[in-house]
Amino acid sequence: MEWDDVLNKYLGEFGRFQRFTSLLAILVGPTVGLTLVAMTFLAATPEHHCRVFGNTSSVGHRYSTEGHNLSIPLENIGGTWKYSSCLMYKNLNRTESSRNETIACTHGWEYDRTIYQSTIVTEYDLVCRRSWLKGLGQSTSMVGVSVGGIFFGITSDRFGRRPTTVFCLILHLALSTGASFASDYVSFIVLRALDGAAANGAFFTAFVLGTVDDKSFTLLPSLDMLYFQCILLLFVCLFFPSSYAGYMQKPNFLSGSSLTALEVVGSSKRNAVGMTASLSFGTGFFVLSVLAYFLRTWRNLQLVQALMMYPLLCYWWVLPESPRWLLSKQRVTAAKEVLQRAARMNKVTLTDEVSDLLVKSAESNEITKSFTIIDLVRTPRMRKITLTMCLVWMFIAGVYFGLIVGTTGLAGDPYVNFTIGTALEIVLAILGWAGMERWGRKPVIAGSALMAGIGCLVSAAAIGLPTVSRNFALMGRAVIGITYNCLIAYSPEVFPTVVRSMGIGVATAFSRIGSILSPFVTLLGDVWLPLPMVTFGVAACAGGLAVFLLQETLGVPLPETIEDVENLGRKSQRDDDHDKSVSYTNPWPKRDPFRHVKRVVTCYQTARDGGYFNSILVP
Repeated sequence: MEWDDVLNKYLGEFGRFQRFTSLLAILVGPTVGLTLVAMTFLAATPEHHCRVFGNTSSVGHRYSTEGHNLSIPLENIGGTWKYSSCLMYKNLNRTESSRNETIACTHGWEYDRTIYQSTIVTEYDLVCRRSWLKGLGQSTSMVGVSVGGIFFGITSDRFGRRPTTVFCLILHLALSTGASFASDYVSFIVLRALDGAAANGAFFTAFVLGTVDDKSFTLLPSLDMLYFQCILLLFVCLFFPSSYAGYMQKPNFLSGSSLTALEVVGSSKRNAVGMTASLSFGTGFFVLSVLAYFLRTWRNLQLVQALMMYPLLCYWWVLPESPRWLLSKQRVTAAKEVLQRAARMNKVTLTDEVSDLLVKSAESNEITKSFTIIDLVRTPRMRKITLTMCLVWMFIAGVYFGLIVGTTGLAGDPYVNFTIGTALEIVLAILGWAGMERWGRKPVIAGSALMAGIGCLVSAAAIGLPTVSRNFALMGRAVIGITYNCLIAYSPEVFPTVVRSMGIGVATAFSRIGSILSPFVTLLGDVWLPLPMVTFGVAACAGGLAVFLLQETLGVPLPETIEDVENLGRKSQRDDDHDKSVSYTNPWPKRDPFRHVKRVVTCYQTARDGGYFNSILVP
């Protein structure tokens, strides 16, 4: 009997213990989401111009515009003439000949402090020729997030989920606090990168546990777990291919992709908990917008972000250890203690015989055929799926994070823009998940990506109309959230069971490439103002069109083997290569969108043929 079957029968699918464990893991999500996008406000760039006459007084709430016509040249930016942010006249006298010669700022910059009292941009002068350093800091944070998934994934498998989670929380608290007191920019970006690693490690280890076996899979909101699997599995497959089969079937986090809290959650509840965990990131976005509004200095914002971690330090006493991890380490007594605690909270009786049955079911997986990373591209259809998913993930993740980072550069209040974009994203993500179950995966994912791309392109075309451009940019950001979140659910369905972990890991590793490059795309506005939105629009459309190359998976049994994938769509399939027990029941079956119109027409024809209208019209 499988672990899930025993768990559901004797312990319950979603009792108090499962709800409590899931809540503890989900509460880590907002802190990670806040850390991921905090640079949106920490590194915001306000209006600025060259400091003239050696003036060092730039601490006022509004920067002075007096004497601009004598010291600062005009530039045509997006069809509007504005004073230059990076140039000044060489000689500040009133002769026309000398005023035509411009040079770069020689005495630093003055910043408009109406919206932001201070950011790392204003403190370290990350503008003009130094603006690339801002993008470097944002990309470095994303690199840290990825490294955290790799490193702490290994440590969690070695030392356990609970100690690794608590260690990451303490490290996150210390590094966030240290970043708020950084004395130079290099120290800041290093601390932010390490902070991102610790924050993601906390979320990663609070959720990662193996629940995918030969007959099921679990939705995974944490993409960095998959990134970790990609890197680790590449190493294992290339250098230790014979050992991969053991990793593939062990009852630990390498056996598949799932959430840590979901190990003790019944299979029918995992997707719901997974979606909730994914939405917890959006909660972190909301918290960030509120904190940034009231804390207009970057050091205070960074420090308060760190202090939010204090309540989570109680996890050492309340977060249970993973019973599957304990069993994988042959710590049977400790695993039984966790199961007995779960039974007490769920108000059920767990006898010694049932505990032994749970232990045996967790250890019942047998090692099967070994697969390597090469199997993802060995056959034509698998090669097509793998390459397409890699491109889609890179484009969509790059656009998603790029539009979030670029929110503060839109017209209007940046805090309002960020909050509206976050609210729309959460609502549309929920609707997107429901739409996938009704209309299919491909129409929702491809349609939302194309809509986001069109929104970005219209925003770029309307750059001379700030309000219109902002509205379409916010629409693009909200809609690309549908694509991003739905792609998480769709990705496990296109790969067969035997290489599903590797396939998702490779594809989502490319998502990190997109998210690391996206901050530099926003800097293309210095070359041509609409260029970032044009780039994001083209990338979103390319990702949406690429989705049409993949198969629809709604109502289709999940492929078990590579042969199943190759045979998909062919008239004849070998039934003996496919496990007939894998099935999918669609709770919202496909319906004809014109069924109501057809029903009205049918009623009209019936009434007409029965002479109903004649009895009414003829007196």
